[in-house]
Amino acid sequence: MSISHKLLFSLNIKHDFYTDQRCNDFLLTMTPETQQLLNKHRCIPKFHTNGINVFMQVNADNTPLLPFQDGSTFDFTLRLQNTAFGWFTDLTEFKENENPIFRNTPDAEQLSLGSRTLFATDKFYVDSPEVEDEFTLHDHLAEGLAKDDFVLADLPQATPDRVDLKSKVITVNTVDMDVNHMFSVTYPIKAAIKNNIFSHVQLIFDNSFPEQLNSAKSYHISFKSKQAKWLYYVISDIDNSSTANQLTIKDNGAEDKVVFEEVSVSNNPDDEIATELKERYPNLHLTAFISEKLISCKQRSKKNLQLHLNNDPVIETLPLPAINNLAQSVNGQEPPEDRLFHIVKYLTTTF
Repeated sequence: MSISHKLLFSLNIKHDFYTDQRCNDFLLTMTPETQQLLNKHRCIPKFHTNGINVFMQVNADNTPLLPFQDGSTFDFTLRLQNTAFGWFTDLTEFKENENPIFRNTPDAEQLSLGSRTLFATDKFYVDSPEVEDEFTLHDHLAEGLAKDDFVLADLPQATPDRVDLKSKVITVNTVDMDVNHMFSVTYPIKAAIKNNIFSHVQLIFDNSFPEQLNSAKSYHISFKSKQAKWLYYVISDIDNSSTANQLTIKDNGAEDKVVFEEVSVSNNPDDEIATELKERYPNLHLTAFISEKLISCKQRSKKNLQLHLNNDPVIETLPLPAINNLAQSVNGQEPPEDRLFHIVKYLTTTF
């Protein structure tokens, strides 16, 4: 009798920065416990550049040979391999989650981002019973805890009378306890980042998985591109303050055109790039153009930008701003606006 396997689930990492959406910026690994669980249930994991496919041994009717119980968990870690990832990725949600974890929800292909809460349990012995007995916790406390976040066991009270978050000292009533009586306290702790882990991933097996593996569960983790305005600094012998000659930037693309407007760089000491360019080229004119709207970072942009002089193209194809040419808005704008800049030199006269 031949052994047959069917796809149980797939997990793919996607990013809309990339033309094909495939994000190869991470190393996806499974925990030893998950590896043991998959082995126990005759599963074969097959990693690829942006995810994993897990195959399961099945019976003749495509039902799992050794089915999982509801609540079984498959745990993975994401380790970042591309140091430039933050240049083109919107990481706003990650700033709101101290210990990020992606989890599945029933009937949803995209995993949801949340925070992973870790707990520690400390055990203490009563040395000298007192109405206000103090004990010092051992681990690093999570942020923003309240007294009710500390749960006592083997004491008449459920929570401490007082908690000093700075010194990590809890105060409890042990006056009715015997000497050497043991009790415990469980509390949320701050997770230490280990081995450059970017995020954890947890898939929970539930009744949304098919009973027959004629079809498979498909999951994905999706990252969004960072958005920024594009800013061009044009160094030229053309004085744009004159009405005789006018430099402009135009989008010659077929659709979703980007409109650029001229911005002043005359008296703005906070614009360090403009200040440096004016010092470097004191005998030339500096003109700046900025896009009216935010533009998503893309691996290959289809924008066809041109520098025009009096409506005639003088640079047919302008280079697009590099993703690491990042500057934030000045003049005290809150919140600061991301800008990708590029410096262009255009001379009508050869010196």
